[in-house]
Amino acid sequence: MRALRVVVVAAIFASGVVADADAGTYTVHACRTSFGAVPASAWVASPLPEGAPAPGDLVGEDRCAFLAPLDFEMDALLGGDVRGIRWSFIAPKGTSVETVSLWRHAKLADDMFGRYRVMAGDRTLEESPAQGPWQFGHNWASTVEATDMRAPRVDVEFTCLEGRGFCAGAAFVRITRADVTVRDEIAPALAAIPSGRLVSGQPLHGVADLKLAFRDQGAGVDTIEIKVDGSTQSVTRVGGPSCAEPFAAAVPCAANGESTMFLDTDALADGPHTVEAGLTDAAGNRTVVGPFNVTVRAPLTVAGTVSPSSGADAPLSPHLAPSTTVSVVGSRVRRVRYAPATIKGVLNAVGGGAVAGGRIEVATRPLRGGSWSPKSVATADRNGRFSFALPAGPSREVRVSSGGSSTTIRLVVRAPIRLKRDPTRVRNGRTVTFSGSVPGAESARTRVELQARAGRRWVPFRTTALRNGKFSASYRFTSTYATTRYRFRAVVHEAGDFPYASGTSPVVNVVVRP
Repeated sequence: MRALRVVVVAAIFASGVVADADAGTYTVHACRTSFGAVPASAWVASPLPEGAPAPGDLVGEDRCAFLAPLDFEMDALLGGDVRGIRWSFIAPKGTSVETVSLWRHAKLADDMFGRYRVMAGDRTLEESPAQGPWQFGHNWASTVEATDMRAPRVDVEFTCLEGRGFCAGAAFVRITRADVTVRDEIAPALAAIPSGRLVSGQPLHGVADLKLAFRDQGAGVDTIEIKVDGSTQSVTRVGGPSCAEPFAAAVPCAANGESTMFLDTDALADGPHTVEAGLTDAAGNRTVVGPFNVTVRAPLTVAGTVSPSSGADAPLSPHLAPSTTVSVVGSRVRRVRYAPATIKGVLNAVGGGAVAGGRIEVATRPLRGGSWSPKSVATADRNGRFSFALPAGPSREVRVSSGGSSTTIRLVVRAPIRLKRDPTRVRNGRTVTFSGSVPGAESARTRVELQARAGRRWVPFRTTALRNGKFSASYRFTSTYATTRYRFRAVVHEAGDFPYASGTSPVVNVVVRP
């Protein structure tokens, strides 16, 4: 085994953070896109004039996830305080709308008075006459498009003209597809000084960790890449389930968070190396942390104690001789499901040969930090082999020790999400309640994302809070005109206090009849 010693302190990171100069772009989709059905999550509905109280049925419901258009139904516009409807895409802070393409069908029949228009900031992209009849995009393939903009937002509006009474009639605006390209000029940044064994300045062995807290204005951080001597060693996705094309949210990836990466130093040759971390957002903007110098060298044998990655340690029993080496079968970092786990290994003498009946000590602690558990003891067989069973539980570190030798394994456990629905069969217009739980996550405060299957893709349609390890949300079906079997699942992604890696529930079905 080799050990890794960091020869620079963490303060170097403060001056070793470099962001790429070029701005990137990303596209937010909605409705019937080339990827399939995508919900209009990034579009916000509001009444006109601004601040007017809106009836509950004014803005309708986003039906894009179910291959139906985003409707501006005008039946509720019967005068009074509300004079119109607006759907808006608002560029996140630090970004601007660069291009927009809308597939729309807008119509006002008869001699009603009402105006439809599409705005990009102060720029009018399309506008109807004040009086009907008029129609735009009747063939469903026609689009309104604009490029090379620096607009803060895009608005689609229908307004009844003042002094003209009501203007409902046969009036509607339907968006069947929307593609908005956002220009993101800000690269990710560190939110705190990096920490972990990789930057501790202490001699290390085996798997070393690096903890990075980050933030980003705009698209959000997608990946963190670890390079050694210019070669990629690992790429960790930190953006969560929404951080994959087609983007449906204005901020699809992680606006802030903390992630822990791991580097197996045993795979490095002896001698000096350079290590750097690259943070990339969904728009392609990249920030490089480092490079910083490390040195790989042979470990010293230390009798009677083991140095964990951080926090207090439980010392090895004093009677254990530092003349053995403990080896574990399999990877040092394991991604597993929520189930009992078995650790297997071999105990050998330093000079060679199995240690029959040797004593092995095993301790665990939460992967995100905490105290080591009391040690359990396993005994090697006549061939030096040993096996130790761990109960199902959250992500954790497992330290296996004998004498002056030890090895640490990281079990990264997928979240065991349980999901049920009630009822299983409903009619159109009725509501289904989704509920579930995550065992072992009673103290976590994170969000659960409910997704529906649309074609070949899963699309989100609700988020709800996880409280005391449980969650609940409801959905009302309004656009099912033939008996249809819908498929649903729940997703939870990694969070600061969530004791698991990202996970997905089993799929449940709901049959909806017209």
